[in-house]
Amino acid sequence: MNFKNVIIVYTDGACSGNPGPGGYAWIIQNNGKEYEFVDIAENTTNNRMELSAVASSLNFIITKAQELKFKGKPKVEINTDSKYIIDAIEKGWLNSWAKNNWIKKDKEPVKNPDLWVDIYNSLQKVNAKFDWVEGHKGNERNERCDTLARLASLGKIEPHLYENDIKNESSIEDGIQVSQSNLFKFVYNKDKSVEIFQNSNSIIINKDNFADFIKQFADTIIKLNS
Repeated sequence: MNFKNVIIVYTDGACSGNPGPGGYAWIIQNNGKEYEFVDIAENTTNNRMELSAVASSLNFIITKAQELKFKGKPKVEINTDSKYIIDAIEKGWLNSWAKNNWIKKDKEPVKNPDLWVDIYNSLQKVNAKFDWVEGHKGNERNERCDTLARLASLGKIEPHLYENDIKNESSIEDGIQVSQSNLFKFVYNKDKSVEIFQNSNSIIINKDNFADFIKQFADTIIKLNS
């Protein structure tokens, strides 16, 4: 990581049942590298998963900074579709909760205090900017985090941490800049299916559709070489 540059973070969390089994995901981009992380929880809530994604991503960045003996505070831009988190940061709730021993103005204890404490402590070690991203509006990395979190909450993908080079090629077509990614990810699921990701798109290959997939793939190769 190059801590002189801004570290871009995308996060999302999901829960099947709320409460129920959950999953969360984050993607970190910095200096030509992309890190993708997914984890799960057995019995949780959607808000806990959203918070876990932010807390985990910040801990990852801080650990990397310590390993590289970076002096100073990393600059971090966190993109989330959680108004719960955005409001707590931008409206000053988080600082107020910390000063009041994690008790709200209505004298009720803050929910998920363990995660809020973790985030609060991490924010003392970075220069962070939070941006709200409206869900399902075509933001590529946000959509991918959403997909990964939902699949994790359903038990369809395993927890993982991937590190990849960002390989984007830009071209101009009819005056419009087009960005093409050569990056494919293969996620091997518990049900023995394989999910192939490119950007925010994915397909699932299993024993029921494998033969058809191979046939279509072979036909495509023939057309490309004809």
